[in-house]
Amino acid sequence: MHVSNDDAALVLVPHGENPDTSLNKVVIPHIEKGGPLPPLPCVVAHSGTHEHGQTFLKNNFHYKCNNGTAEVIACVSEDMSVIQINRTFLRNGIRHKCLISGETVTYEQRSTCFENGIHYDIGDSFRNGSFKIICKENGPVIEGCYIQNRESDIVLLGESLIIGKQKHSCEVMPYGKIRYTINALGCRKGEEIYSEGQIWTDKHIRYQCVESGVTRVLGCIDEGGLFIELGRDLLLQGIVHRCYKVNNTTFYHRFQCEERSLHDCLINAPTPRRVRNVHNLAIAPVEIYFVSKYISSEDVRHYLTWLIFMLPITTVTSATGMFFPRSSFFFNILGVCYLMIALTIIIRLMENLFGSRRAIEKLEPEKFSQLYVLVNITQTIFTVQKAISDLLLKYQILAIGEILTAEARSLFIASFVYCIQAFILSVITLFILNPNKNALFDRFGNRIPRFRSNNDMQLLDLVSR
Repeated sequence: MHVSNDDAALVLVPHGENPDTSLNKVVIPHIEKGGPLPPLPCVVAHSGTHEHGQTFLKNNFHYKCNNGTAEVIACVSEDMSVIQINRTFLRNGIRHKCLISGETVTYEQRSTCFENGIHYDIGDSFRNGSFKIICKENGPVIEGCYIQNRESDIVLLGESLIIGKQKHSCEVMPYGKIRYTINALGCRKGEEIYSEGQIWTDKHIRYQCVESGVTRVLGCIDEGGLFIELGRDLLLQGIVHRCYKVNNTTFYHRFQCEERSLHDCLINAPTPRRVRNVHNLAIAPVEIYFVSKYISSEDVRHYLTWLIFMLPITTVTSATGMFFPRSSFFFNILGVCYLMIALTIIIRLMENLFGSRRAIEKLEPEKFSQLYVLVNITQTIFTVQKAISDLLLKYQILAIGEILTAEARSLFIASFVYCIQAFILSVITLFILNPNKNALFDRFGNRIPRFRSNNDMQLLDLVSR
């Protein structure tokens, strides 16, 4: 504020304006020379006149008139929040600052990034997991990926870096996702690591390491060095050499076939022995054949068919979940649902055969008790298996692995063990449903049919026992 003295009168004008030409001025007349001055008002451009001690707002500052001088006492944000001098205020992700430097007061407001309970200013960078994030005007942006076991070294977004025998990549995935990966330079086979382009042989199968650590099968080779391309068959000196792939497994098959063409040899080719998860599916048709041929009651056949397919279907759901880990939980639910149906079926069969559990002892020849226990054991091991594998993983008795999550790994182990247990139970089922030793098969041998012709599921000789 500028003060002018003319003929014992004071002329107050805004700071920087000419007292003669200023339109915003206050004239205080009759001031005695050497006399005391009264408290002066403040004349502020574009704000008017304010009395001594009065406070007022202009732009983003809160002023107080102090004997003709407008002093800044605080800063004010757009939402009328007050920020004291040399203080910082955070609100809705905006950092407000009211700073004083010499005789100048500056008000600043900047956007911030809020991550993990901390506010970061524009331009600040910070770490979140494996990613380096920089705070920008439009929010946090991933700048790159931190290299594993290093504090400051990063791989820029969309780039790769080779360190030793590993390739570190910071990849941009679909839908804006970022992924940090580590791939070995070469291919791992067991405990061995092969470099890119290297060729090796393992158990008659010849492999080659191609780019990105992918192992490609070239073909098969015998002890004498004879090479057979993958997917090719060769007849040489009465011996057929076959190299083919089934699903993800490559087979080398060799057998004798003399005085025949290659085509005839392949038609009559013996099937190589393989470990399969379809034993239960092979047992089920045998049991279905016995039930359909040697049981006269249609209802009994219907209920037993449901029970016979209990083990094959739950085995299929478990094996399918092993091949598709992301859907393993869904297939596990399907298996549990079928087991609940099987439990209902065994109860319905019990009610229709002899009315209640009081007659179970009288039907020992029908081996219903063993069948009832089999259904309950199957349901128990199918549902409890997952909890057991969870405990084994929790106490690190079994390793979680690098590919599957803990949940998927647990279901994989539970499904694998159940497939083995289901095969054992299927063999036991063959003994329970043996027509030679089970009286339910009333048409077997010279037995007299025991069920009524109207298939009402009541045993004729139950009363006579």
